[in-house]
Amino acid sequence: MAAGNDFSAGLSRLGFGAWSGGDMPAARSDLLAPGLKAATAPISSKRTLPPSDQALRDMLSARKERRRDNRQDDDAPADAKPALRTSPTVELWATLSASQRPDFGFGERLVLHWANYFTVAAVKGKVGWTVGPFMREAIRPNVAGRFEQLLTAATLHPAMLFYLDNAGSIGPQSIVGRKKSRGLNENLARELLELHTLGADGGYDQADVISMAGILTGWGVNLNLDSPDCGTVVFDARKHQPGSKMLLGQRLPDEGPDQLRRALALLAAHPSTARNVSRRMLLAFAGDSVRPDDLALMTRSFEQSQGDLRALTATMLSLDTMWTPPLGKLRPPIELLHIAAGIVGAVPQPMEVGRALTAMGQPSLQAPSPKGWPEADNSWLLSDGIKSRLDWAADLGRRFGDRVDTGAIAKGAAGWQLTDETATTLRRAATPQQALALLLMCPEVQRR
Repeated sequence: MAAGNDFSAGLSRLGFGAWSGGDMPAARSDLLAPGLKAATAPISSKRTLPPSDQALRDMLSARKERRRDNRQDDDAPADAKPALRTSPTVELWATLSASQRPDFGFGERLVLHWANYFTVAAVKGKVGWTVGPFMREAIRPNVAGRFEQLLTAATLHPAMLFYLDNAGSIGPQSIVGRKKSRGLNENLARELLELHTLGADGGYDQADVISMAGILTGWGVNLNLDSPDCGTVVFDARKHQPGSKMLLGQRLPDEGPDQLRRALALLAAHPSTARNVSRRMLLAFAGDSVRPDDLALMTRSFEQSQGDLRALTATMLSLDTMWTPPLGKLRPPIELLHIAAGIVGAVPQPMEVGRALTAMGQPSLQAPSPKGWPEADNSWLLSDGIKSRLDWAADLGRRFGDRVDTGAIAKGAAGWQLTDETATTLRRAATPQQALALLLMCPEVQRR
């Protein structure tokens, strides 16, 4: 290292390193408060970022307009036309614009983790309109609260109900179910148990999946443009599978919408959930393998704090694993964009950001499955992926090389991250453009 620092590995592993600025912490725990503050802060953007209900009303208005005949009133005011959907790349652009981060990017890493944990992807029409608001409404406000709160907010967000098809799930013995040939959809119930709470080895069976699916019936989204509640999540008792349900050996009485809240509380407090949440958090931040003693400490913290995510995060920060070199895990592309924004001090336009992420194999808010983006290091080591990173770094070098003094970076507050070898390579670069490209591709940027 150009300048040794006991916190260098941790700041890179837990966040984006010193590229985004920040005062060097005096203790590991010093990262907690600014990180959680950054994670839960509202996104400030020059572009309009509508809430989910407004986005859905815009969608419905746009569809209604398309169904009309082709006659248009040329004198209609511009604001009479429905707003365009806020694309996932615009949502990402807004977060990248906050490139200077006093928490070294730790807060944004927490948001990225929990958004991946509760994956929704813009692969269906209605999800595309609500996936950005999902990040702002379900994830960010709850990463420092209790897991049960985060679980409930994610489960009962329009994006999740659309993504996993619960909006169309109808109890076979419900009022509506007896009149129509439609029935249960198990998608959300299955992922809720396997991914969001207990884990694949968490001790549930198919009977629990069916019960959970029944509990979830009736929960959907009001899509009636004439309703004042249009775009909001509602419980329709006419679609709810009636009767008590057995879940994990416990009988939950038929209490309408409260039956789901009881079920989520039961799942959030289950020991298997404590282990699954802790394991996935360690995989996201520590590496491809989990140390048994780390997992035991995290699981105990979750259980003793009753799922307090602030306490769980504090426990993670206390682990030696988080602060010990080497940095061996390749960063996913979205993290590189955050780091580049900090180094360059500028963010390309949303379309360019979207193209860069797609080229590097991680299109914005479009994870390949409910499991989210893979955590394994080898998932990003494909030859095409490495070449696309080289192309991305070279492009940014050509465009922003004249405005970035890599020599000053090497000598400045962020210089302690660079090995002597990397610092020497930057000094020997033929042009500022080449120097920036080399910096973006160096191991200290690419790995955590």
